[in-house]
Amino acid sequence: MHIAILSDRYPGHGAAGAGTMAARLAEQYDKRGHIISVLTTSSETERPTAFTAMSPNIDSHNDITVYCFPRPPYRQFRSYHALYNPWTSPSIQQWFAHHAVDAVHAHNVHEFLSYDALRAASTHTDSVVLTYHDGMSFAYGKVNHFVDGDPNNDGRPPSYAYCPSELHQIRRAKFQYNPVRNRVNKWYLSTYINHGIAVSHELGRALRANGRPVDYIIHNGIDPQRYLEADGNQFRDKYGLNEQPFILFGGRASDLKGGTQLARAIACSETQPLLVLTGENKKYAEKLRSMHPQISIRETGWVDEDLMPSAMSAAATVATPSVYLEPFNLQNLEAMAAGTPPITTCYGGPPEVVEDDRTGFVVNPFSTREFADRIDALIQHADKCQELGHNAQQNVTKSFTIEDTASKYLSHLMA
Repeated sequence: MHIAILSDRYPGHGAAGAGTMAARLAEQYDKRGHIISVLTTSSETERPTAFTAMSPNIDSHNDITVYCFPRPPYRQFRSYHALYNPWTSPSIQQWFAHHAVDAVHAHNVHEFLSYDALRAASTHTDSVVLTYHDGMSFAYGKVNHFVDGDPNNDGRPPSYAYCPSELHQIRRAKFQYNPVRNRVNKWYLSTYINHGIAVSHELGRALRANGRPVDYIIHNGIDPQRYLEADGNQFRDKYGLNEQPFILFGGRASDLKGGTQLARAIACSETQPLLVLTGENKKYAEKLRSMHPQISIRETGWVDEDLMPSAMSAAATVATPSVYLEPFNLQNLEAMAAGTPPITTCYGGPPEVVEDDRTGFVVNPFSTREFADRIDALIQHADKCQELGHNAQQNVTKSFTIEDTASKYLSHLMA
């Protein structure tokens, strides 16, 4: 079966979380004997004259053919390009006309490829599956309008609370607001996909509340073997961390990712462990230091992908305390596979992955005292930390492997 993968971003061309999952699934499909073509975008691809079809650049990633289309030049018009990208849409239509495909698995297309890519795909195959990795089909940015900072709530609002008002959307998007974007992309999704799949039940609930078609829930998966055998000393030695306990806060750190709440909890904890930020987070680290000068913070810059299992293994805990509707967060799975219990947010999908007080801790990030107590529990009680880490590894191996995730998707792609 020839499967086309659609993803705005892909490894080698600025992949984010959705692009990473698209690549891992593509590799699984390839291993099972399917022919895979990836359609993505690259800033290095020369743009044609608008509304003119062109042949994309052809690349390769892990022996899979990758077709790279150009990205639009004007970021301020991205809410319009999400519906139809004149620098890309004609070329995608031409690509499908010249390549016989049996199924299409689309991931994030709202940034560059556009929802019109779904229309182009549907004219050449009866099997178009879309995975929702976030709430961008109805929101402008991360979905956080419902978060009120109450330390006592459980992060599970009524479904209607996930529907942002028009006024909120305008304030959020400002001059990038497109009054027809949500109506048109809702029509694209209702008309041109056969199955809509969300990566968590909570994301699915938010999507349905906003009228987006969601037929199934399929959690993301990873290859746990990479993490089971990780040696934490490699990461410690490279960054001179010795034996001191530290909390790993990975990716693009920000207030929405819960950085402020994490720093406050560390400052209130008895142990006050080192906070290690991976990624280009120097300015954000300076902000946290100015807020809480008593805590120690270390920035590593971007860590090589091959070294991340070691980083996960070396940490006392991996913190993912987002203060918005977190769709899933792969870092929780990666930490659990390495035997490191995560401390994660109660907002969004993470509680579907992390079982509180069994494979890690689920906290309301605004409950500073509880957050601090969970940090101390993992650092002061080695037996408890080891027990949670052991349970976490077993749970990932049993329920969250990339092989199982790929099998579930293939059952819908081949239906």
